[in-house]
Amino acid sequence: LQYSPAYWGAAVFGQLDLALAFGACVVIATASTPDEIAASCSQHSVTVLGIVPSQLRGAWPGGPRTRPACLRVLVSWAERLPLRLAQEWSAEVRLFELLIASEYWLTFSSDCSRWRDPSDGAEKHVLQP
Repeated sequence: LQYSPAYWGAAVFGQLDLALAFGACVVIATASTPDEIAASCSQHSVTVLGIVPSQLRGAWPGGPRTRPACLRVLVSWAERLPLRLAQEWSAEVRLFELLIASEYWLTFSSDCSRWRDPSDGAEKHVLQP
């Protein structure tokens, strides 16, 4: 689902490339609020969605059990994915977090597996280049 404005070409091309690289079709929709994103996913039977964590919370405030059944994979980007949100959603769908800094050509990804840091005992995402 491509719903963000084309203000920053690098972001739009990255979003489109991700879908096209895996042979998927891209749904281009006008959606500016989390409610509209959720409605577009249901209307177009979206199976894989790239979304910002704050929009994910707003689109399905009831959590992953309120998502459309067709939605099977989430790709989180553009913001840090909070661990609690990742745990909640990864129990219901396949979830990936991407950290992409195009100005440095730096890319990290995570399958949202967790690691407990022995120095402070905090659970953290494992990001890999």
